[in-house]
Amino acid sequence: MDAQEKFENFIRKKGLKNTSERKRVIEAVKSLKGHFDTEKLYSAVKRLNKNVSRASVYRTVPLLAAAGVVHESMHKDGRTMYEYSSDYHHHDHMLCIKCGRIIEFEESGIEGLQEKVCRKHRFKMTGHGLVIKGICDKCV
Repeated sequence: MDAQEKFENFIRKKGLKNTSERKRVIEAVKSLKGHFDTEKLYSAVKRLNKNVSRASVYRTVPLLAAAGVVHESMHKDGRTMYEYSSDYHHHDHMLCIKCGRIIEFEESGIEGLQEKVCRKHRFKMTGHGLVIKGICDKCV
């Protein structure tokens, strides 16, 4: 099921309308590469079609997240960052506090340790995200 179908099913179940503006927002999401915040998404929407308001983009993003079309990945400078879910596989992030560079990584040792801690505390993990903040090699 593609992003548009997934979102249409979600919207229909919620009793909401799938407007042309919402469709344009999804097109813009699919055009973006990597991490984005709502303002970057709004800029992408404007490049594709000038008839979508900023308010519509801001109202649509939480619906896209709830529908599983986008994935909230981290908070950066007080902004929520997202990733398009079709590109998403579990990974963690390192965030440079100087330049804002985001480095994605996977580390099985960290994953295993989290699972071990959950078992120890009899806690059922349903998801997690790790963001390591620091200074990248280009900023040192």
